[in-house]
Amino acid sequence: MLSLSQLFLAFGVLALTMVGVAFVGYKAPVNVRAVKKEQEEKILAAQKEAQEILVQAKNRTNDVKKRAHEENEHFRQQLERMETLMSTKEGFFKKRELRCQELHALLNNEQNLIAQLKTLLSDQKNKANDKLVELSGMGKNDAKELLMETYRQDILAEKEKRIAKVEEATKDMAKRRAKEILLEAIQKYSAPTSVEQKTSTVTVPRDEVKGYLLGKDGSLIQYFEEISEVDVIFNDLPKTIHVSAYNLIKRHIATSALEKLVKKRSIITQESMKKALEDSEKETDENILETGRHVAKTLKLKDTPQDLLRIIGRLNFRTSYGQNILKHSYEVAALATTLAYELGADVETCRLAAFFHDIGKAIDYEVEGAHDDLSKQILEKYGFSPEIVYAAYAHHDKVPANTIPSMIVKAADAISAGRPGARQESLQKYLERLSALEETAMSFAGVQKTFAISAGREIRVIVDPEQIQDEGVRKLAKDVAHKIESDLTYPGKIKVNVIRKTRSIDYAK
Repeated sequence: MLSLSQLFLAFGVLALTMVGVAFVGYKAPVNVRAVKKEQEEKILAAQKEAQEILVQAKNRTNDVKKRAHEENEHFRQQLERMETLMSTKEGFFKKRELRCQELHALLNNEQNLIAQLKTLLSDQKNKANDKLVELSGMGKNDAKELLMETYRQDILAEKEKRIAKVEEATKDMAKRRAKEILLEAIQKYSAPTSVEQKTSTVTVPRDEVKGYLLGKDGSLIQYFEEISEVDVIFNDLPKTIHVSAYNLIKRHIATSALEKLVKKRSIITQESMKKALEDSEKETDENILETGRHVAKTLKLKDTPQDLLRIIGRLNFRTSYGQNILKHSYEVAALATTLAYELGADVETCRLAAFFHDIGKAIDYEVEGAHDDLSKQILEKYGFSPEIVYAAYAHHDKVPANTIPSMIVKAADAISAGRPGARQESLQKYLERLSALEETAMSFAGVQKTFAISAGREIRVIVDPEQIQDEGVRKLAKDVAHKIESDLTYPGKIKVNVIRKTRSIDYAK
């Protein structure tokens, strides 16, 4: 059974439930009316918004129609203008077509007239040719051949003139470029003149020493000259002795030996002279070998035999027209290197060929043969490349200088030998060279006078204008230059200048 408290609790819950149901039943009608009212308001708002959208759509439609109407009107106006323009152009083209037809008709008339004139001209030409043949007494083929020969001579003469002009312009351009390259090469190399003295000087401490060297009746100095193969010159200059010899090695050995003897405090005898010469010879040989080593190091030569080093070192004791050959070889190598760089040639080949081009002069006192032939033999013996051998051998035109290195070596050699102060020669040889130069040019027919000028660097040839025409002047210049190259020996380059002068004189009486 339930307790009293439990019963009261159950009745309380039941009462609360009934009150809640009554309350819910009372609120439900109220919420339905509110929702219905809210829906009606929304419908009215939607209808109002739809009305506004419809008005806006109508306005936009009217705007689009208006713009479309305006664009159609604009296109219509453009179309009318284009139609007017096309109509105008059509009229223009019709007029132009009519004009072309008129011109075409006129052209046909002109062509017909030209054809008639050509026919008439051909007939007149044939009649004239027949008349000329009749008057000249020559056949038509003979007259044609004569006319063609005349034209042929005129064409050849004109051809020669044009060729001469082109050749002259090409030579001028080549000379300018060559001068630029040579000038740059010369400017990059600067060295003092290399002319060597013809005698060596020995300074003695006292003039009495000269008497000790002379010996009794000059016997000692005669003995010294005999074994050293030099000439010892005693002059009036105080404390000075000169040593002279063509062989510079022997002159150097003798000079060194005399310097040792004049410093001796003991009595000078033949034995002491011989001993001094032997010591000087050993020192000179070592000096030659050391010079060769220095040159080989400068030229970057590897594994060079001692024989070749001695030959190289001997160049320091050899001269040509007073020019030291070792210094000359260095100059030629430096110039050839610069020229090779400028011309894009093989620099190493040009440099070595240039330095060794005169190597044969180191032994030409002892071995028979021209120095360029000896140079070729030495280079071949020690295994230099054929390009180097050829370039070195061709510098005196024993073979044609037809390779780039050989031309460069030849040019560098001429620059070094021909620069001012490099060489010297006696007055007699100088006059003989100028005389031979003038006589060589005089040997040609038509030459009236010759003048060697600029110290033999140029020969001016005056020709008889009656015997040699303008066309023959160029050929004569080449022939004279070729004969000078083949018959004469000379340093550097000689310019041949042929002059033809015509003078006409008349008198008014």
